[in-house]
Amino acid sequence: MPREEFVAAFTRACGCPPDQVAQWVEARRRLAVEAVGGAEPAPAPVATDDGGTVQSPVAAEPAGAPPPSPRGRSVLRSPVRPAVVCIAAIALVLATVALSSESAVPLDRPTETPRNPRPSAASGADAAPAPGRYRIRLVHSGLCLSEREGDTSGQVRQLGCSKAFPVRALLAGPGGTYRITTDHPAFGPGCMGVRKARTAPGASVFDDYCGERGANAGGEDYRLERVSAPTRGFRLRPVHSGLCLGVPDGSTGEGSAIQQLPCEPTGGGQVFRFDPDKPAPG
Repeated sequence: MPREEFVAAFTRACGCPPDQVAQWVEARRRLAVEAVGGAEPAPAPVATDDGGTVQSPVAAEPAGAPPPSPRGRSVLRSPVRPAVVCIAAIALVLATVALSSESAVPLDRPTETPRNPRPSAASGADAAPAPGRYRIRLVHSGLCLSEREGDTSGQVRQLGCSKAFPVRALLAGPGGTYRITTDHPAFGPGCMGVRKARTAPGASVFDDYCGERGANAGGEDYRLERVSAPTRGFRLRPVHSGLCLGVPDGSTGEGSAIQQLPCEPTGGGQVFRFDPDKPAPG
């Protein structure tokens, strides 16, 4: 948007009389007000060639101009009988003003719509699993936490995922802890935990009734610790002992018992993934 002094000087230099100079300065002022959406400032006097001033019109419209549009003021039209040189000056000013108006950005409108960042594949793989049903798989062996068919003790082992049972679910607890609940076809709801909440390495993991009704009371709460190397997944760390669940010596043998063990820096045999386990259609 050209400054008022430029419009006044340019139209005077092109031979426009003082009243037309004032009209075009007023037109420039209206466009400036509409571009920023603010209130109209008081019109400034425009200097004439003889050292005097001419007040820019406020209420009066130029001769021959149409009445104001109900949607806002329109660009001032040229007088009916201007000099040819003044017409050329006005056309140039109008073109400059129009270009400036189109490029103007309202002050209260953001220039760019913020976009939510797209999560990377790494962030999706590392995200903590949401509460729900899962088959819990040991990464190193590809086997899943399961009881052995026909064994009523509830001892948890690594076995083939296709026949893993009972149904297991992740349940969020206080302070970022979790419980792994079970739904046994014969014994009903329960919790997976370290037998008698032992704190020594080598203690076995069993499914049993939750809380004081079962033999795992005090050893049923876990923290999920994210692991990124050498493979991605999570450690399952019993809260009461601070150790890690896994299989001894990183065994890949089917049927190896799950125990709480000292946490291995390399995560061998102690890294788990949570595969969503959707209920079978009824």
